[in-house]
Amino acid sequence: MNTNLLGIIKRLVAEQGESILCEPKRLYAFLADLARDEPKPHKNALIKCLEHGFVQALKEVPESERPVYKQRLARKLHEEEGLVLELCAQAVELLAAALFGEEQEKIFCHCGKELQEDWKICPYCGSGTVPAGISAVAAQTGQPNWRASAAAGKDYTIAVRKDGSLWAWGSNGSGRLGDGKKTDRSSPVRVTGI
Repeated sequence: MNTNLLGIIKRLVAEQGESILCEPKRLYAFLADLARDEPKPHKNALIKCLEHGFVQALKEVPESERPVYKQRLARKLHEEEGLVLELCAQAVELLAAALFGEEQEKIFCHCGKELQEDWKICPYCGSGTVPAGISAVAAQTGQPNWRASAAAGKDYTIAVRKDGSLWAWGSNGSGRLGDGKKTDRSSPVRVTGI
């Protein structure tokens, strides 16, 4: 799920009211300005969800039935609009997250932008491949024990392992990686200077 876009939608709902989700053209105008850096297919798929009345449809379904219903809505959007099924599923998930607070774990590229779980190439910086089902940090380091990452600068990365420890790699000229050295690191080193 594109949590950058989700954050923008949540902010708009807080500022404009939930009715903004029932006005696709108005929301699209806001997104053209506020989410201009987000991938256009994600914004368009979300707008199509709104045009198809998915807000009301999701509200009418009991929470226990919502996961299966979201799949049905994604398939409907795919069949009627000809959009990629996975993109439709992500748009429906994003809409449900905006309505009900349902969010998934975030995955980040080393450039700092959030990635979708199935993206193989970062659309923001065009770097590397990110195999489906693993985090960008696991893909970048070849180590599966990473929980999340957050880019802290344009030339270094900070990540959290599943055990909760903090690790960093990249440019370290000023000692910013927190390992007590000033040597650039191409692989993760444990942050000790906190």
